[in-house]
Amino acid sequence: MNPAQFYKTGCCLFLAVFIVFGLYSYSWSMPKNTVSDVRFGRHKSFERVAIDLSHKPEYRLFSLKGPDRLVVDIDDCILPLVRQEKNVEGKTIRRIRFAQYNDETVRIVLDLKEGELQRIFYLAPSGISSHRIVLDIKPYFREKQPVAYQKSANKEISPPPPQPIIKERAEVLPEQKPSKSLEPLPKETETKDIIILADSTIHEDASVQEKTLPEERAFDLGGFVQAKGALDTKDDKENEQSQAFRNRIRVEGKWTFDKGSGSSIKAPEKSKRHVLASVESDYLWFGPDHYAKDYDLDLFEGYLYWSQGPYEFRIGKQIIRWGKTDQISPVDNLNSHDLREFIIPDIEDRKIPNWMARIRVFGDSHALEGVYIPFFEPSRIDYFGTDWAVYQHLKEDVRDSSLSTVLKDYLEGRSVRENKPAGTFENGEWGARVSSTIDECDISLSYLYAWEDLPYYESFPIKNLMVEDPSSLEDLSNALAAATLTEEDIEVTYKRSHVYGFEFETTAKEIGLRGEAAYFDQQSFLTSSLTSVRKPVFFYVLGADYSGESDWYINVQFSHQIISGYADDILYFRRDNTSLNGEITKEFWRGNLEAVFRYNYSLSDKSHYIYPKIVCKYVPDLEITLGLNLFGGDTDTLMGFYDANDQVFLSFKYSI
Repeated sequence: MNPAQFYKTGCCLFLAVFIVFGLYSYSWSMPKNTVSDVRFGRHKSFERVAIDLSHKPEYRLFSLKGPDRLVVDIDDCILPLVRQEKNVEGKTIRRIRFAQYNDETVRIVLDLKEGELQRIFYLAPSGISSHRIVLDIKPYFREKQPVAYQKSANKEISPPPPQPIIKERAEVLPEQKPSKSLEPLPKETETKDIIILADSTIHEDASVQEKTLPEERAFDLGGFVQAKGALDTKDDKENEQSQAFRNRIRVEGKWTFDKGSGSSIKAPEKSKRHVLASVESDYLWFGPDHYAKDYDLDLFEGYLYWSQGPYEFRIGKQIIRWGKTDQISPVDNLNSHDLREFIIPDIEDRKIPNWMARIRVFGDSHALEGVYIPFFEPSRIDYFGTDWAVYQHLKEDVRDSSLSTVLKDYLEGRSVRENKPAGTFENGEWGARVSSTIDECDISLSYLYAWEDLPYYESFPIKNLMVEDPSSLEDLSNALAAATLTEEDIEVTYKRSHVYGFEFETTAKEIGLRGEAAYFDQQSFLTSSLTSVRKPVFFYVLGADYSGESDWYINVQFSHQIISGYADDILYFRRDNTSLNGEITKEFWRGNLEAVFRYNYSLSDKSHYIYPKIVCKYVPDLEITLGLNLFGGDTDTLMGFYDANDQVFLSFKYSI
């Protein structure tokens, strides 16, 4: 058994054992919480908002004026869908808005009419109910009772004094329609001491009242194990790899250490500090013919996070997301991508963490952000030897061809020599971003001075060359007649760009509207001579999202890339490149089964990429995904270049 087979066998056995025994054993909480729903319910004397989560949350609560708002920030959390808005038009709450505030925080905003917080508490899972944060909002009674808590920006809200405990049974309010509203507590709580709120028919366990904030652990450990196998749908080429296997194991630890500062007279301003570190084992294999493999064991992310008041600082190896749109994002250029499987993995899985420092300063309606990246990290690509490589299996095609021995030896002897920028302070990358909210529209302006993540082909050893497909032996053979051969290697360098970005996000009733635009003063493109040219580029994306009441989610985006000073010898791109891309998702079986259809259709060259999949989440912490990756188009288009790479795949991902 060779090392590759031994490794694959060992990983498969490890995964099988892990799943069998891990499903019924204790599992640590996930470092990334998930908001699954935000629900609203009306009661006789108050209104309630319930936030459903996948794990026990860590959260902060504060209020804002002009207009009056209550804000809940949930730390270490993600929102799978885009920014959403519910116009509930209650007596105390006018609207509920929730969105991904930054990389690790989900923000829920309650726009108030004439209301104030009565209490906030956490509920553990019970029956089919998940983890929940519950907020009760009551009308103002200024003339009758004093304010029981302090309202000020950037400070915790103290809970009201405990209500008297009365030993009796309370009637549960029926479930509201059409939303799920409020579920009754588990039956065992009905026999305990309960709290009766004035004019209320809702009861909760008395012990809940004491837990205004969840107990925070100093150290959390989590991660995942993922195994994915893929098979080509058909045999298209003589030299291709019909199978693929990838095994990723990530272990992540988070150490939180928070301390307040201040006197006993004035409540201290809460600070948030933690250290996060993760290690990832990543094994990638293509085969069986002309097999290729790659293995990495490395620090994935590792950074220090610190925030206090309006200031936030994060330094270390990390992923930082700019932009508002999905999958195609002109503004999101801080982290490079792992393109060894092209765009098959989701954009979140393609991101490569890099060493950087970020500082942010928050105001009432705006935020300032600065980023510095000391070391350049290019995108990961293969030049030869895989179905996704730049030149795919050109060397194998040459070896099996009828070309003369001299040409075979010459072509097989060519290699790629990369010249990366030195890791000096002068070669660092930096950017700035300002964000604000104007008339319920979130907007951002950004500037980034950075190296291009993809290579610039400085020179190619065969001169006077004109080809349409760099991986085609036929095109290369026809072009060799008028070409000049040299003893050079393929020279690759990287170039700097100035990127000016704009992004916005808002809502129109139940539809979310988002967009981005970026201007690149120079961007590299491969030409038919297999060298690069640089051209100014303007690139924008406009998108709309809709989340239906029957667990439907629809996302549509229109993108337009304009290459200024276009040259006819540029490969794969036209002067104007327009496309439609997006996603249609439907959940079944109480969210345990999800059908997803992603698409990218080029309006300018008629090429496409289609990605349908079914995700099963019935077993806790285990996702089983079955799907297809389908490419189509002419060989001179980017998607058509991979037309022979259609595949069916099966993935198992277990979160620990």
